[in-house]
Amino acid sequence: MLAVALAIPAYADITLKQTTEGKGLGMSGKSASTAYIKGNKMRSDVVVSDKTQTTIFDVDAQKMYIFDSKKKEADVWDMAAFADEMSKSVDASSLKGSVKPNGQTKQIGGRAAAGYDMDVSMQSAIGGSKDMSMTVSLVGPMWVVKDAPGTADFARFYKAAAAKGFIAYRAAGGGIGVAVSERLRQAFHAAAH
Repeated sequence: MLAVALAIPAYADITLKQTTEGKGLGMSGKSASTAYIKGNKMRSDVVVSDKTQTTIFDVDAQKMYIFDSKKKEADVWDMAAFADEMSKSVDASSLKGSVKPNGQTKQIGGRAAAGYDMDVSMQSAIGGSKDMSMTVSLVGPMWVVKDAPGTADFARFYKAAAAKGFIAYRAAGGGIGVAVSERLRQAFHAAAH
């Protein structure tokens, strides 16, 4: 399993790098991540402080593998079981999202990127307890370079993931499922037309 995890970056169809800043539960932080996508597999390396968390999503096998640089073991999740566990804490029917053009542009990787304001929220309960419910929000700008290299590979991976009901986990922002990705896709499509 470790050999597969290490091999994915060498043969990736696309490599995505991002920096995320956020705050929640009275804490704030910044993290850097790199994602490698090859077919229906994605490896995501998230660096927070002195720790790196590597997550492998295997859409075809319906498995998620999580490696922590501080531990010498991996957690393996069956995605059906993961979705059941997440459904105890997250109310997917409460999902609201919008992506609206903000008229801004900037250069990213030598290409013109259009700016959009993203606003996604969903009800969640810590540990599944309704007494500890909260609204999880993902709000801020997003930049889109249309027809960038790797766009088709990226879209193919997420379409395959959505078709299988696969939940994509991101460390910054908690569990945000393919439902969010699909809602954002719909909102972005509506904003772009």
